[in-house]
Amino acid sequence: MLGEDIGNGLSSFHLGNLPAGKTAEIHLKVSFFADINENGYYYKFPLTHRYQNGAVTSDYSDNPESFHFATTIKTQRDIQDLKVSVDGTKDVKDAHNATFVTNNPPAKDAIVIETHIKDEDKNIAI
Repeated sequence: MLGEDIGNGLSSFHLGNLPAGKTAEIHLKVSFFADINENGYYYKFPLTHRYQNGAVTSDYSDNPESFHFATTIKTQRDIQDLKVSVDGTKDVKDAHNATFVTNNPPAKDAIVIETHIKDEDKNIAI
């Protein structure tokens, strides 16, 4: 397998000839900047895909047979709650660490995670 960054936020993966019934997994380690709103921080993980001809789509009529998304959230501020745009398992491990895992493909073109922080931390510059 060969992967490369082809620009414009896209990566290309060449898997070669996979025999029928075989599964290929691609694991990406990425980071995103968090935005801030009145509740705390929010992250948007884009999942829109682009076909070779350049057409962008978020039509999930071609849902994958299996989907797995997992993330770890670490913050210096106290976490109050997590709000996530897809169903899955949320676990606030302690005041500064949380995880989210889902095997359900999203109906939209992104997974949005809001990390609500406690009120006493909202007035602190980040």
